[in-house]
Amino acid sequence: MTTAKVGQVPMVFHRPIPKGFKVKTGTVIAETEVGYISLTLEAQTVPVTVAEIQPTAENCLGIDLGPTTPTYPMENKSKTRDS
Repeated sequence: MTTAKVGQVPMVFHRPIPKGFKVKTGTVIAETEVGYISLTLEAQTVPVTVAEIQPTAENCLGIDLGPTTPTYPMENKSKTRDS
């Protein structure tokens, strides 16, 4: 693989890139002696679906971060993470 800043880098693939997909982006994660590259793939053949979820009282939860402890409503009572 060729990177913009480092140049040629040897690479071992975890799995092959599927046919029809192309590499869109790559993120280099450097650790002590080992580095990793995370690839984002793109394919025109995969359909794009958008789930439209309408917010209702059944599928929404309000969270109040508060000054120090997050709280959330639970059956008409305020509940904190510790209680």
